Amino acid sequence: MDNGNKISTILSEYNTIPKTYLTSDEIYDVDCEYRKTSKNRPIFEIILIGGLLLFTGLGIIITSISINKNMHSVKVDIDSFKSVNLQRLLDTTGRVQALYDSAVNQRNMLERRHVEDLQQLESTAHEEISFVQLQGLSSEDENAKIRQINIKLSQEKESLEELYIAEIFAIDARISEYQEQIENFDLEALREAQKELAVFNSENVRFELEKKQLRRQYEIQIDQLLTRIERKRDTDAKSQSKRMDEVALSYKERIKMINEQIESNNAEFEEMSKKYNTILDERNKSLALLQRYNTFFQTVARRNGDAGYILDTTNSAKDGILVYVDPVYGINFNNQKAIVFRTGNDYIGTLNISGVAGNIKAKIVEQAPGRNFQANDIILLDMAP
Repeated sequence: MDNGNKISTILSEYNTIPKTYLTSDEIYDVDCEYRKTSKNRPIFEIILIGGLLLFTGLGIIITSISINKNMHSVKVDIDSFKSVNLQRLLDTTGRVQALYDSAVNQRNMLERRHVEDLQQLESTAHEEISFVQLQGLSSEDENAKIRQINIKLSQEKESLEELYIAEIFAIDARISEYQEQIENFDLEALREAQKELAVFNSENVRFELEKKQLRRQYEIQIDQLLTRIERKRDTDAKSQSKRMDEVALSYKERIKMINEQIESNNAEFEEMSKKYNTILDERNKSLALLQRYNTFFQTVARRNGDAGYILDTTNSAKDGILVYVDPVYGINFNNQKAIVFRTGNDYIGTLNISGVAGNIKAKIVEQAPGRNFQANDIILLDMAP
């Protein structure tokens, strides 16, 4: 446009030039010269102008993209509020809650297994008692074995109680720990989430509708979570109190059972002590009487010059012949040869004797024709090597 104005000015000035100063051969055509100049313009100038236009267009496009990207960055920050804060709170609470529920389930399974093990012990004891009752024992022996089974059952129950109580207390400690985390951490995180929600409410006005919708959604979730925590706290407190009462009652019952068992054991011990003392007295009396019998046989044998006598031949084929040998000849015999006479030279037969004084048995080696071994037959030991 500027070039056009200059051309118009030049033409007007050209018309004012007196014609006398120009000859026909020297006429200067401005339009023709302008056209020539336009045709001779350099190509570099055109490329430069085009490059400037292209650069300007690219700058406008890049600037527009940058502005749009910055405008969308606010939405990213709004979404990050949900993912970084409330979602983290819900994930953490859910993880701790899952650990708490798992511990409670483990405790319930442990209690069920405890009951099953007790039932198994009682069932086994009942079977043992039934087996004892079918053996046809005397009343005294049967009662003694049944008492032993009951004592064993009480000891096994006590060991089982100690084992399960230790495991239950360990799980209760974990439950209390998770419950404390839920009560302390969740409330603090919820308060922090509420503060962030207040900051969120003051964000850019152009996103007001989205903020209201998200805020309502988060407020509902927070109120639900707070209500859930309060209910959980009340429920857990009641449940924990109930469990403590059950444990205390279990200990009271156990102590009562142990005291009763101690009293029962004391009574049984006193009764058994009396029976033992009675048996011991009878044994001492029997030993004293046996010693008197032994003294008698020893006196008779030494007075008659005999080594010993046959005492009993009942069931001799099965149990052997019971004999008495004067301790002066020894108290321990192993296949010792003995010759048996009845009177004088009345030969009855030959025996091999074995055993310890007080329980010496003999086996028949030789028996005279038509003769039988009888009680009070005389024994002479063959001491030949």
